[in-house]
Amino acid sequence: MRKLLVSVVLLAAAVAVGYWWLQDQFYAPGPSTDIVRIQVEQGESVRTVLAQLAKLRAVRQPRAAELYLRIARHTKGHQPRIQVGMYEIPAGSSPAQILELFDQGRVVLEQLTIVEGSRFADFRHLLDNHADLYAKDHAGDTAFEIAKKSKNEVAAELLAAATANKK
Repeated sequence: MRKLLVSVVLLAAAVAVGYWWLQDQFYAPGPSTDIVRIQVEQGESVRTVLAQLAKLRAVRQPRAAELYLRIARHTKGHQPRIQVGMYEIPAGSSPAQILELFDQGRVVLEQLTIVEGSRFADFRHLLDNHADLYAKDHAGDTAFEIAKKSKNEVAAELLAAATANKK
């Protein structure tokens, strides 16, 4: 009976230490010393995004963060949502801080100023020369759909948006 009690106590201590380590990994600052940009695509899982962040050296232990999230989902009832978009991860961000960015959808917003009276060709030239619109994501793809569209496709979408706004 005594051996069973000792075994139960040791098992409980091991579980507590394991949980403490997972929690420490989840809230500890990340290894990145620079800002990291990542493009999150539709349908990507938490596991996939954490693995990409590990490749970019923004997260040390992606599996530990994922396991902590699984435990937290069952104990606290919250699972962060991974929203689509381009994100800038500040240097040294913990997995908790990074996932909060994703959950809140704090994507990078780019600004482009179009002078009134400009021709469409001038607008397209601005688009083509706006470096941030053509920034590469972790897979080397351009991050913004507009970079992949022809001038006719862009013009059609602008016209549709302008028509919809007038209604």
